[in-house]
Amino acid sequence: MIRRKAFNLVKDYGGMLSPFLLVAGILIMVLLPTLASQRVTIHENAIGDVNPEFFISKRIASTALSEAPWSQRLVRSGRSPGTDRVVVYVNTAYSVSMRLSNILIEHLVFQKDLSCDVQFYFVNDSMKWPIPEGYIRAALVLNISSSHHKVCIDLYSKHGIRPNQDLPSIAILYSGAESLEVSLMCQSGRSLESSHHSPLMYFMKSLEESMLVDNHPQPWHPISTRGISIIALSSNPLQASSDADDVVEGISAGLLHHSSMLLRMIQSLGRMEERFNHASWGYLPVSPTHFVSFDLAQLVLFLFIGSMVSTGYRLHQLHRPFGEGISTPAMAPIAGLVYNAAGLPGVTLITLFFAERAGWKSGMGGWIAMNIIGLVLILGLQPSTGFLGGAAVALQLFFLHPLCFNLLGLVIGVGVSWGVFFYFTWYLGFPIWCTNSISSTFVSVFLYPNCVWVLSRLLRYLSSKDINNIVY
Repeated sequence: MIRRKAFNLVKDYGGMLSPFLLVAGILIMVLLPTLASQRVTIHENAIGDVNPEFFISKRIASTALSEAPWSQRLVRSGRSPGTDRVVVYVNTAYSVSMRLSNILIEHLVFQKDLSCDVQFYFVNDSMKWPIPEGYIRAALVLNISSSHHKVCIDLYSKHGIRPNQDLPSIAILYSGAESLEVSLMCQSGRSLESSHHSPLMYFMKSLEESMLVDNHPQPWHPISTRGISIIALSSNPLQASSDADDVVEGISAGLLHHSSMLLRMIQSLGRMEERFNHASWGYLPVSPTHFVSFDLAQLVLFLFIGSMVSTGYRLHQLHRPFGEGISTPAMAPIAGLVYNAAGLPGVTLITLFFAERAGWKSGMGGWIAMNIIGLVLILGLQPSTGFLGGAAVALQLFFLHPLCFNLLGLVIGVGVSWGVFFYFTWYLGFPIWCTNSISSTFVSVFLYPNCVWVLSRLLRYLSSKDINNIVY
């Protein structure tokens, strides 16, 4: 009896839940960074030695060369089984990175308690980066061009893949111990990270960085697709000259701090007793020291999907055809070609043409279903795109709900839909049509056609002779 009543309730009123689910999704997305963030910690079961004792020899640091006579160097450990390694990639284009690598090698050859070997590769951007055989505990990239007291931890690799959280956690912990200012949002070079960012602003910017990472490919990005946890330690070009580097006994203080931080990281990774399996692989930074668990944040995506399902179901209740809208994906590539050929005037005209033609169609259930499928797929392929893109398509498709079929609702819908579209294309820099990455494909396939559909509803409304009896 209760089950039948619940079924009938959903059947009768499920199509009216769209605005409530959308508002709930946006509200939770806004509140998550503040109310549900957790502090970065290191799981001692995975990291064998937290904060190991060490010292940096000033003699070695002062005499370290900024070049290497070899293309690779293996530092063996007496306790290594011969198959486990920590890999360090050194960008030979930067003399600071070369000096740091030589300092590390000179210190590591005297370490007797590491349980794995340390493999150094001296590489550059023009070559394919090698991957050694055997089990790789973790990989570090020395991409440091300046010894100033700031370090950029590049978290994201191809498709926004993140390493196991313990790896950036030890980098953040040891950077703080060495008085190095940490940045997590410098891979795209779009904006200078500020300590004054609110958790929500930081959360949004970190999602943007993850989406844009494929637009700025680096030679180490494909390594993560082999299941290897990797981070790059870089110098943010926007911060490289923003502070002065102190000198201690003729040695750069920044060089000493970077050397100490890196040696601590390698020592901790070299003493790992287990593989990375305790910390999370799904996390969304809200500051260098706090994050939101992806398991919790998935609720936002489910609410967005529920809102779109409700909109489609309401149109089905009104007996609108389901199949119309299947050909909608063809709009974006055509608009992209027109924009490249004729610029903004051309794409404006083709958009009005598309909207006028779509205005003759009374149903778009098939297109809404494609949006839902696309969002479900993007959830597994590129979660950050799922959050920003999911919020975007849910907002756009809400204005196709019959509740919004009035002049005020449609005018607001057109403004919001195109505002969302320009956020991705003008602010974030995605083209109208591009399939070079998962993020750009999602933006191209769904956002522009959604704008056209909302505009078509407004044109349909304005052209109707009998507004009181208009068909949705």
